[in-house]
Amino acid sequence: LDIVFFGETVKGMDEALKAVGECDLLLAIGTSFTVYPVASLPEYKKPGCPFIIINKGRTAFDNSADLKIEEDINSVFPE
Repeated sequence: LDIVFFGETVKGMDEALKAVGECDLLLAIGTSFTVYPVASLPEYKKPGCPFIIINKGRTAFDNSADLKIEEDINSVFPE
């Protein structure tokens, strides 16, 4: 188990930034994008990379997503 307190460095953030910048599809599931620096990851996607958000409730990136599914994760991905 690993936790990050406010003001602490996020382990793996450099790798996450690199992965987002190289991905062919950015899929965000179950996040409101309110806790930084991870909440800024969509800003680093390459131009033209499709961006899909699945979250019950609004997010800071709803207007920039190519597709927003405002549903509970369990209803989108049933067992």
